[in-house]
Amino acid sequence: MKILAALPLLLLSGCTTQPIVTNLARSIPAGQVIDSSFQVKNQNACSVKIRRDAGLHGSMCSLRVFIDETPVADLNTSEEFLFFVAPGNHTLSARLNGICGGGVAKLLIIAMPNGGLYFKAGGSYSAGTTLLPASN
Repeated sequence: MKILAALPLLLLSGCTTQPIVTNLARSIPAGQVIDSSFQVKNQNACSVKIRRDAGLHGSMCSLRVFIDETPVADLNTSEEFLFFVAPGNHTLSARLNGICGGGVAKLLIIAMPNGGLYFKAGGSYSAGTTLLPASN
């Protein structure tokens, strides 16, 4: 009986995402890039790298990444995408596509000339979709 009582907790704990080690993340295939203009590094552009966690939460659906409400790319679990933005304030957001829920995660980012910004996307059933700063 104790096993049956613990089963829902075990199932839910398996549905959170786990951070992926930088060198294990895969770059997304070209077919998942929605707007390739963000892959062009213009003068003084700031690089932005977003990495999607591994794990079960939302793994049946890709994660769509937006910059200033413009769709940029779709990431599957354990994938990363590098793109470039002009210096200044931007809104970075992400949401799961398809039948997966989780809402939209949004961050105001400040892109510095020739700078670099790093983020991780993940989530859980209790927190929904998350978008957080990362070390690299």
